[in-house]
Amino acid sequence: MVAMAFFYEASSKSCFIDEAGNLGAAGVPPRKDYQPVLVLCGLFFDAGRIEALTSDFLDSKLKFFLRLLNPADMRLDHILTEIKGSDLRSNATRTCSSEQNAGI
Repeated sequence: MVAMAFFYEASSKSCFIDEAGNLGAAGVPPRKDYQPVLVLCGLFFDAGRIEALTSDFLDSKLKFFLRLLNPADMRLDHILTEIKGSDLRSNATRTCSSEQNAGI
């Protein structure tokens, strides 16, 4: 996982960059976890909104992925738990509407 944040004082914008995928050797036959695609995404947002975005992000994790989170003394500790695409896919097939909405 690679995650970077760039902060630009003059424009008051921030950028979060993350990647997904694995371009390692596939092997013969390809391994089950082989991912022949690399995705790179950047999200720009107003730097003044970082506190609200962080709070909303943590609220979503606690609402939709509580079972994945480790017990933590501080709320911000939950930000370290990564939600994988497989977690989103499994939630999309669940019958509980709140978990299902998180996978869509």
